[in-house]
Amino acid sequence: MKKLLLFAFAAFALAACSDDDNTVEPRYDVISFETSEGMLAIDGKAVQLGDITVSGGSAAGNHHNVFWAKGGSYDDLAVGGVYNGYLCSTSDEKIWFGTYFSADIGYGDYWGGFVLSANYGRTATSVNYANQFMVWADKGANGSSNCMIGYFDGYTSGYATPMIEFVEPRQVSYLYMANSAITYPYKPTQVDEASYYYKVKITGSLEGKETGSTECFLINGSEKLSDWKKVDLSALGKVDCLTFSPASNEANAYGLLVPAYFAIDEIGLIAEK
Repeated sequence: MKKLLLFAFAAFALAACSDDDNTVEPRYDVISFETSEGMLAIDGKAVQLGDITVSGGSAAGNHHNVFWAKGGSYDDLAVGGVYNGYLCSTSDEKIWFGTYFSADIGYGDYWGGFVLSANYGRTATSVNYANQFMVWADKGANGSSNCMIGYFDGYTSGYATPMIEFVEPRQVSYLYMANSAITYPYKPTQVDEASYYYKVKITGSLEGKETGSTECFLINGSEKLSDWKKVDLSALGKVDCLTFSPASNEANAYGLLVPAYFAIDEIGLIAEK
């Protein structure tokens, strides 16, 4: 009788763990950079995308629907020509996005890290730095309006490396990535197109120690990401920092030759209980 009861209990336990049970799916806090989310600039004012002016270089001129460190409808972070710090945060000021800006390099305005954008298109046929604020997609991930564009500057320390910092450690479950309108039409010169790849490594860390990393290929031979792709980050565990580092075999002794741009959107964090 005792054996029968144990068997029945085991069968019940297995049934309770089956796919037919009422397993509660995790809830997510989602950052999709929409105006309604109330993101804040470093000066505490609401983030507003608008018209900006780029000075010098092939991207010189006016650009629309952008939020970066130089001027605009908010305080100019780059007073004196250089800025290396936070660009904006979530409305609770617990998640921060870094940026870098310089007007002192000699060939015009230059940025690294992250900027906000609402520019999308798939018409570019060659590299044009006037498209540095444009994503290779029709809209943001899952139809959103705004997203973050990242640019990796491997020669400058600090927030010239795209970086997200968390005041309180969080479990990031996923985010979406896309090509920029500069990287997608780029033609390699060091390798043939069949072997050419361009990817972004996302590294998590907690209190200065790496928790893990994952890679997202934006270009892999003939396979080019032409829309948003969901990237699983659950294996990174709880983190207080995410860094984004592009890599490619299209490089020389000085570094990457492919323009190191990419886009991110809809960051899903496991909701805190």
